Amino acid sequence: MLHRVRIDPACGGERLGRLPFLLCGPVDIQLLKPLTLLIGENGSGKTTLLEAIAARCAIRPGGGGSYAETEDDRADTAISAAVDVTFGGHRPKGLFLRADRFAETMARAGRLPMPGTREWRLAEEQSRGEGVLSLLTARVDASEGMLFILDEPETGLSPHRQMALLCLLDALHGDGRSQALVATHSPILMSHPGCDRLWIDNTGITRRALADIQHWRDMQHFMARPDDALDRLLNKTNTGDEDPDGNDGADSPPRTGETVAIRPASRSATQKRSTRLWILSDLHLEAVPHPEAFRPVRPAFDVLVVAGDVWEGDSRRALETVAALADGKPAVFVMGNHEPWQGELQQEREMARRVAQRLGITLLDDSEAEVAGISFVGGTLWADGRLGGQDATPLRETGEPIQVAADGALRRLTVGDAAILHRRTRGVIEAAMARPREGPLVVVTHHAPHPACLRPAHRAGWAAGCGVRPVGVDGWRPGRALGAWHVHGTIDMTRPGGTRIVCNPAGPGFTNLAFQDDWVIEV
Repeated sequence: MLHRVRIDPACGGERLGRLPFLLCGPVDIQLLKPLTLLIGENGSGKTTLLEAIAARCAIRPGGGGSYAETEDDRADTAISAAVDVTFGGHRPKGLFLRADRFAETMARAGRLPMPGTREWRLAEEQSRGEGVLSLLTARVDASEGMLFILDEPETGLSPHRQMALLCLLDALHGDGRSQALVATHSPILMSHPGCDRLWIDNTGITRRALADIQHWRDMQHFMARPDDALDRLLNKTNTGDEDPDGNDGADSPPRTGETVAIRPASRSATQKRSTRLWILSDLHLEAVPHPEAFRPVRPAFDVLVVAGDVWEGDSRRALETVAALADGKPAVFVMGNHEPWQGELQQEREMARRVAQRLGITLLDDSEAEVAGISFVGGTLWADGRLGGQDATPLRETGEPIQVAADGALRRLTVGDAAILHRRTRGVIEAAMARPREGPLVVVTHHAPHPACLRPAHRAGWAAGCGVRPVGVDGWRPGRALGAWHVHGTIDMTRPGGTRIVCNPAGPGFTNLAFQDDWVIEV
């Protein structure tokens, strides 16, 4: 059977340079299972790749079966010269079913049994959905070992018929004689438990678990909360380019390639919509046996706000986790005290800035930013030790395995170091707080901003000195929101003056039983 496919852009023509999956260089795919699904967005190059593989496997790249041994006039494709295929044993006969040329294939198919009734009818007299199942059923039943290359076979099939196709592919998968390479957008097909899923995009072709496939997640989220999904899709305010004449564009036709947001007629053009913040913190994924299993169903949100301690000792993985959770939506992140664990603090901060920039995440590191029309400010807000009593002397180490550079050498972080860091963050926050602004200000910190965030028994002593420091929130005017973390307990309080403090930490091993993986607040 087909065992390996290699694509080397250096061996092909100009078109290869425009294929997204070859932008990072050659691609080498090992086909490990009888059923392999090729999944990716429109325009990712799936059909182009399949037709080249078909040509190299002596199957008609325009759609249809294998060439006869006596046929010498065999077609190439624009990239087939760059494709090399390896078989584990003899090369089988094959069938290439193209979504864009299905009618031509069916015209050559003759009479086929109708699905369900087994009535024989000319293939071209059947509907497209009936024809797909009839053709594949006939070929699978008669197969003594075939290579099926299928390009979006679910096209034209109802969900019920897609399930029938899934059963047909399962029969092929289980008989041990044939093999299928299928390009698909169907979450039903990609749910097959024994298939190999290959994701194709501008980084290449990689294996992915079902939970990591974007198509699957999108459909799962839509079906789980259809009302929220429809509200997000249909009722959001259009944030595209405004008409230079001051019109809102309601009477203008959409431009080619433009994303169109539909606004209800009842909504005033000047009415401001609240912004939904999905808040998480202290996931401590390094402490769970299977961190990849944390795949919460995304709520309806506008900005994901994560305030640190996602992954101990690994800021890169913490930020990549945030990016995966946000899934293309805006995300705001501050580092916790555990991200730089076992590292040098300044180097870890600089590395986090680079990774956040690459991933498109807003990293608040003693800084301000405007995200989705909302003003954010924040940082880790290391505690200055003043609540720690006499034990919190400046030269005492905080107990965290975090290094700082001082006098040309490295040493452990001290209470005095943390106090300096605290004053810097606090200065940035208070400066932002003092500036007049029309909308709300959202402050994101890792360490708690007020002693009230701790249980009464914990509001004094060494732990409080290392975890909490007031930043004057009681004097803020109403409308301010502040995210507080690090304390591993859920918090939702409103301080005198109207500032709301919220905290939604999972805690190590997800020990906070009040943690909600879909908590959204509106500002």
